[in-house]
Parts: sequence; structure tokens; C-alpha cells
Amino acid sequence: AGQTIKEIVGLCLHKVQASEVGIREGHATDTQLQLVTIDDAQYINVDTTTREGIQRAAMMGFSKSSTSTQQQQQQQQSSSSSPLAEMVTSSYFLHAGKYLFTKDRPGRAFLVMRHPVDRAVSMYYTKRRNGELDESITLEDYARGNGIENNWMTRFLTNVMEGDLKKIHLDQAKRILSKKFLVGFLDDAPESISRILKYNGWTYDPNDETKALLQQDCVARKLQEGVNQHNNNNNN
Repeated sequence: AGQTIKEIVGLCLHKVQASEVGIREGHATDTQLQLVTIDDAQYINVDTTTREGIQRAAMMGFSKSSTSTQQQQQQQQSSSSSPLAEMVTSSYFLHAGKYLFTKDRPGRAFLVMRHPVDRAVSMYYTKRRNGELDESITLEDYARGNGIENNWMTRFLTNVMEGDLKKIHLDQAKRILSKKFLVGFLDDAPESISRILKYNGWTYDPNDETKALLQQDCVARKLQEGVNQHNNNNNN
């Protein structure tokens, strides 16, 4: 679900993102924030998917970045203005909130969830393809705990990365989701995308009907590609 959303935001809606992609092609050693184009999408040259990457972004002035399209356009004429990320991808919700956003430049959190069994099956085959799991480990072994993630969402939301989780942690994670996040669901992806666009004030191109239709077609295609990938994973 995450990869599909990122492709929709970057390739269909043409929004600037901050994720792990921004440090590719040698940008991990950059000392100033800048826009980079990688695989036809635009990114800020930081990695917001790790604690270290978030802290590096903060040190580079991420939270002081431009807050409007006009400011971003004027960046070419003003070295004091930094580029704007319109979507930040990170599992480190608390860490990102602390270092990447301020009261003057707040973020709005959203996520798209899928059925946990479907997600576990997909992760199993992904890890098999990537060589992260021994080929002798069956799906049944994985489901019993051999290599499977341990309540990762609850851990990241509550910042309890080690040790046993208790009901109080689950209740805390549920409160955070209900109060801080717009929640979408992969099995109702078109409606979820519509809500995400409205939530963030994003629209298809308002000035060019043809471009707007192309953007809508791109979103529909990416959603279908995500469904096909999901089905392929489950059929492997």
C-alpha cells in the first residue's frame, strides 16, 4: 500500500516528497536541502525513514523549509529559502513530529492500512524475493513467528521498540490513530485516495482539463498495479 501511495503522489499528482529515495544517486552527503529528480518524481535530498535520516534533515533546516508554492518558486532567487516537501514518509511518527515539524509548519498525518493477514503474506514473499528469509522457511513458519514483524505499528506509534507489549500500549496506539491520523483502507483504495486528496487540499490540475484527466487515469492505473502486485504475491 505504501509504495502505491508514494507512486500516486509523486508520479500522478506531481507532489514533492521526502522519503528514503531522496538520498539516492549520491545525495546522502549533501550539506544543503535541495530538490532532486529521481525516477521522474521530485524529492527533497533527505531520508525520513530512519532516526538518523530525520535528525540529518532537521540539522539541514527541514522544519524551516518553504511553506507555499510561491515561496518555493522564489527559491531560485533566494538562497535562504529551502524547498518544500508536500509529503513526508516515515514510520517514526514521534521522531518525525519532534524534529521535522513546528507549530508554524505543522504536518497532517495519514496512512493506508490493509488486512493484517494480507500484509503479512505480502511481506513474507517480499522478504523471500529480497533474500531476507531463508528459502526453507515456509509461510506457516513465518506466521508462527520465524522472521515476522512484532506488532510494528503499535511499537512505532508508542515508541516501545523492545520488550513485551501490553494492552495499555495497544490502547495508546489506537488513541493516536483516532486523534492524529486520517486512516484509509487498501480494500477501498479509490475512496481512500479521494479522502487523502481532500484532507491535504490536493486537487487534480484545476487549470487544464486534459492534464486533470491524465492524472486521474494515472491514479487508477497505479491502484490497479498495486492490486495486481498484491495478487501476484499471494499466488507465489
